[in-house]
Amino acid sequence: MRRHPRVHEKGAFTDARQAKAGLFQAAHGGTLFLDEVGLLPVALQGKLLKAVEERTVRRLGGTRNEPIDVWMISATSEDLRAALRGGRMREDLYHRLAVVSLRLPPLRERGEDVVVLAEHFLARACAEYGRPPKTLAPDARAALCQQAWPGNVRELSNVMERVALLTDGARVTAAVLGLSETAAAVTPEESPSLKDAVSRLERARLVEALERAEGNLSRARRRAPASVLRSPSHPRPLWRRCRLLPCAGSGGTSRSSAPACRFPRARSRHRKRAAPSK
Repeated sequence: MRRHPRVHEKGAFTDARQAKAGLFQAAHGGTLFLDEVGLLPVALQGKLLKAVEERTVRRLGGTRNEPIDVWMISATSEDLRAALRGGRMREDLYHRLAVVSLRLPPLRERGEDVVVLAEHFLARACAEYGRPPKTLAPDARAALCQQAWPGNVRELSNVMERVALLTDGARVTAAVLGLSETAAAVTPEESPSLKDAVSRLERARLVEALERAEGNLSRARRRAPASVLRSPSHPRPLWRRCRLLPCAGSGGTSRSSAPACRFPRARSRHRKRAAPSK
């Protein structure tokens, strides 16, 4: 939009020998794509907001508003939430444009899609430069998936173009790719199993119930819901499960992690021995 600042009528200023239509007029009845909308200056955002709200535009030197009918698609690599907080993005414009929002994950989160894209870029570069076709070795595929790719698709395309131009062999290995080890992606932590996730949730609810009862187990038993009292993953009485918690004073755990539990005194059961009959 910054490249088309002077949408004007004929004679609006010196050397305006003919009228010039803008992007909205050119896209009338179609779709207008705004790339990197998060980098627009605030002043230009105001003009864009006015056009979106009123669905009309007026050329420089014109006397009437021209109606526009366009679908608008905008894209950005900026964090618009942070831009809103920093005052670099108008909130009213953001809500006007963000009717339907789609988040495209970065390349490092695409898993094996990286290999598919790499093969596509490699085949395209080989065909474009008249080079023989090349294939990716297993170690090259693994290296591609482990890379962080801060430059996303552009960086991957450049790597494949370099490989197509500078590699003579038909088989591309990890060494041929020449990826920087410092840019390797951090291996994500292994996702917890369903059993572990359920146990963590039950533990959190149990700690919450004890905190509300100020560590009193009898009071917690009376007030806690049935889902806390009966655990599908730990079919034990409530007091036995409480003993498994790292309560205060158990060593290495602070008071903030779990309440100080007060367990009921165990009841001793004695059978009275019958006196021998005489």
